[in-house]
Amino acid sequence: MPASKEEFDHVKIEENEKSGHRLTLKSYGLPLMFWGYFLIVLALEFAMYISISSIIAKLYQSENQFDFLIALLCALTMVAIPLFGLILLFFQKVIIKENDKLIIQFKVFGLIIRTKSFRFETGTDHLEVTHLLESPNMAKIQKNPNTRAFENQGHYVLTLWSENKPHYIDRHTRKSDLKKLADLITGLN
Repeated sequence: MPASKEEFDHVKIEENEKSGHRLTLKSYGLPLMFWGYFLIVLALEFAMYISISSIIAKLYQSENQFDFLIALLCALTMVAIPLFGLILLFFQKVIIKENDKLIIQFKVFGLIIRTKSFRFETGTDHLEVTHLLESPNMAKIQKNPNTRAFENQGHYVLTLWSENKPHYIDRHTRKSDLKKLADLITGLN
């Protein structure tokens, strides 16, 4: 998620007479190297299809229902794996703050698949960054300066406290990024 107003591709601020102040934050996509991984998966799937297509065709034509079920499951798996990869590549999370509402939308291919809406009044409700999980790895345990970059720093969660109930907003491994996101949502940034 963006951390400042200067990230104009992912931060949109609108002023409207009807809805007032509206802030829209869009998540970043996966880095380009994941497209490379996706292409590798497609190449592997194509190689698998070439090697097993005749066997699956024979299983489809079999009179045994168990053979037909195996063929159907194999075909569905061959379709589901690249489809799941595409969903991951085109997934986007959108946080919208307008007046006294905080709306979180989850989109795939630009289509909204889920929406969560919360009351968020800056006077009574607040955003909080909490430390959720820390599992030390060997680099952190040994405290070697040469392996400092590999130390697990933990896992942090941004939570909206509205009407004395916690609502999960976002997560990150860097606490400072979540604090900047919280400041951006509350208008302090």
